[in-house]
Amino acid sequence: MDVVLNSEQKSYAIKLAETFPLQLLGAELAHDIKASISKALKAGTVFIGGNNPGLIFKNAVAAAITNIEERSSLLRHFLRYGPYEGEGDIPPELKDRRLTDDETRKAITFIFSHVVNCFQGNIAELLAVGACVQLVELLKKSGKLPPHACLYFGDAVRALDAKSGNHHKPRRPPKIPQSWPLENPPAERLNKGF
Repeated sequence: MDVVLNSEQKSYAIKLAETFPLQLLGAELAHDIKASISKALKAGTVFIGGNNPGLIFKNAVAAAITNIEERSSLLRHFLRYGPYEGEGDIPPELKDRRLTDDETRKAITFIFSHVVNCFQGNIAELLAVGACVQLVELLKKSGKLPPHACLYFGDAVRALDAKSGNHHKPRRPPKIPQSWPLENPPAERLNKGF
């Protein structure tokens, strides 16, 4: 039942996300998210579209909405028609206009297991990005990461390779100089532990 969103639906997600100001989360949480994003921006973290905490938050909300929309045909059907209100089998004339008990259970499970987690996950990532920047800086200072390494937030890495025009292009990170020791690349070092 999954569907792929067209550009009109994705722009709807962006328009809907624009109605969600950061302050909607409450003063303390909004402050903490803004501080985390600001710290990451100062460190050169690559974000998809946007160079200020408000825009980055709205892009995270749009990403959550898009993710939900891409998986939500049963949810849309549930919201539009609802479950069958009677007992027994659904009459033929209502077959496409009501959900079975099993479909209703799946739609409600989707709401709790995916919809809520999608927004909570994006908010948690925004809160954590500041701490992740500190870790990257510590690893660079200790030589466990190259000096020009930078953090990519969310789907920013995928956006760099996206051929479609559906995503804003993130700021490009600086090129890693050839002086980085090729005989000991980061993946090998990470596998050995810190």
